[in-house]
Amino acid sequence: MTRRNVEEEITARLDKMLSFEQPLPATSDGKVNVAALVRMLGLKAADTQYFHKIDSIKTAVNALAAEQGFGLSPWISSRNE
Repeated sequence: MTRRNVEEEITARLDKMLSFEQPLPATSDGKVNVAALVRMLGLKAADTQYFHKIDSIKTAVNALAAEQGFGLSPWISSRNE
């Protein structure tokens, strides 16, 4: 069985979301609601961790958030940041 390329799968789904011009889901304090984004992309709830751990995914979503006018920065961060 082939191992899943999580980074590739998530970025492909983000690209597809962009083609439909869907806005990123937000929390009340102006950050990206990662759990809602994971659901919107049709990913498993366990995939939420990759939005915090994989820098390329975090950077891509943060760039989208900046483009969409999110207020606070960083829009996705780990608890340690």
